[in-house]
Amino acid sequence: MADISGRYEFHRSCPSQGMEIVELSSAGAFIEADIDGRTIHGHYDASTNRIAFNDAWLPGQTLFVSFYNGFVMPTEQGGVCAMAGTYTEQEILVEPGIEERVAPGGGGIFPTVTFHGGWYAIWIGEVIT
Repeated sequence: MADISGRYEFHRSCPSQGMEIVELSSAGAFIEADIDGRTIHGHYDASTNRIAFNDAWLPGQTLFVSFYNGFVMPTEQGGVCAMAGTYTEQEILVEPGIEERVAPGGGGIFPTVTFHGGWYAIWIGEVIT
């Protein structure tokens, strides 16, 4: 299992953001991790080097959330040099007059926009405590 804890330069757009993975459980679940101070929740599978995480404020929250999937690039020494993958984000638009649009069964119709893109993170050092 590669040790993925550390500080990263995280890129999904410009400018880059700071990412820290401080601690993972023995099963690979994120215990403490963040992007620019915003907690991320996720999992690292050491057998496949697959990583998946999201930036929901609370686990299970789905409004204003980005979902990230990708892979870790381990070093020969058991660490990690980088990660890369794709993300999906859905924007829900709430507009005036939305109450006039009603779906069968009484539910409202909210227009959505889905964004897809790439991300990568470069390991820059140990976590500073």
